[in-house]
Amino acid sequence: MVAMRRRCSPVEPVPHDRDGPHEVPDVGDCDCDVDPNRDAFRNGREGGLMFERITIGLSVIVAGLLLTWVVVNAGVGMKAPDMTNEIWLNSAPLHLSDLKGKVVMVEFWTFGCYNCRNVEPYVKQWNRKYVDKGLVIIGVHSPVFSYEHDFVKVKQYIQEHDIRFPIGCLAIWHAR
Repeated sequence: MVAMRRRCSPVEPVPHDRDGPHEVPDVGDCDCDVDPNRDAFRNGREGGLMFERITIGLSVIVAGLLLTWVVVNAGVGMKAPDMTNEIWLNSAPLHLSDLKGKVVMVEFWTFGCYNCRNVEPYVKQWNRKYVDKGLVIIGVHSPVFSYEHDFVKVKQYIQEHDIRFPIGCLAIWHAR
């Protein structure tokens, strides 16, 4: 075991303030510059604590990367569930087999949702711009509040806001 060196100098009193003179309490009544590697010498293991910290840090990073990979690849290669909406607006009922080879964006929305209204102009713009290039946007009206379940209001909203992409209404997307 390597002995630590202490370089000490006398304690300087703190200058007078309104409470009088003070001295800084210290072991042995001296200020010491302790060896910065003192943790490395605990239990006779030089560098042991640093090695443990690096190992734990690397383990956390590897675990995080593995978890990220699992989450990102969770649904890759799985077949998407078919859409079983009972009511469709702006389109005949759609099925996954009709959409093979196309890029599909599914927009879950409701006409009473503030955030849904904020993104609506962008979704309509994408539909106009990319529909001829193979993009299919499907709106799924997902009512939350009782007034949003009114089919007449949904139809009225779609007409007033000139929404032209297919809308599946008032049904749940079931996995088969």
